[in-house]
Amino acid sequence: MAQGVWLQAGDTYGKLTLLSCEYRPGKSGKRTRKFWNCRCSCGNEFQISGQNVLRYQDRGCPDCREKAKRHAIEESARSHIGEQVGSLTITDFAGFYPAKGQKGVHPFMWCKCSQCGSETEVALSKLINNHVKECRACQGKHLQTGHDLLKEAAVGGSSAVHCSPNRKRNKNNTTGVKGVSFNARSGKYRAYINFQRKQYHLGEYVKLEDAAAARKTAEEEIHGRFLEWYAAEFPGAWAKIQKSKK
Repeated sequence: MAQGVWLQAGDTYGKLTLLSCEYRPGKSGKRTRKFWNCRCSCGNEFQISGQNVLRYQDRGCPDCREKAKRHAIEESARSHIGEQVGSLTITDFAGFYPAKGQKGVHPFMWCKCSQCGSETEVALSKLINNHVKECRACQGKHLQTGHDLLKEAAVGGSSAVHCSPNRKRNKNNTTGVKGVSFNARSGKYRAYINFQRKQYHLGEYVKLEDAAAARKTAEEEIHGRFLEWYAAEFPGAWAKIQKSKK
């Protein structure tokens, strides 16, 4: 019995034709469950529990359901054709492929890069979430430029890039303030600053804002003087650093 309907071998429900039934023990091993051997309208034969016959009668066998699912995903993916993400313009649906670090298969799109004119395949999820904004070739060029800039900015163990007041705090920072950590033993906030491969202790404070103020003062005095000197000594490299921030 399924939803008030008495199922019998030979009956057809939507895409499913019931061939025969059998009983199998449930997950607990005590209660038995009824399963039907079915033939889908596509010709595939498969087994389904009695309670799911009417549920899947219009959706068919697992293969048909998977095809329908992919068709719906493809239609949704195609709706993004023409959109622009960074320097990439989505031009067409590329297909389903395994995505690195993710289970299953995912829709990929063909994209054209406005910087170099090349075409590349990109996972739709990465485009929607703005994780990819340019082709791999341009990414490689910019990554190398960034590496070269970091090398040029490093002098005497400190970097004009890392000493910038606009630099973001580290991901493992839990206080929300650069150069301030919480000391669980003392129950206070510790302020510190790194310069020339050394870390300088700036004191511990009961209030977070006091520790943040100490850190800011040290930045202005230590990092500030270093950046002024670097800008005067290496004007060309300093101009590149300023341009990279825009």
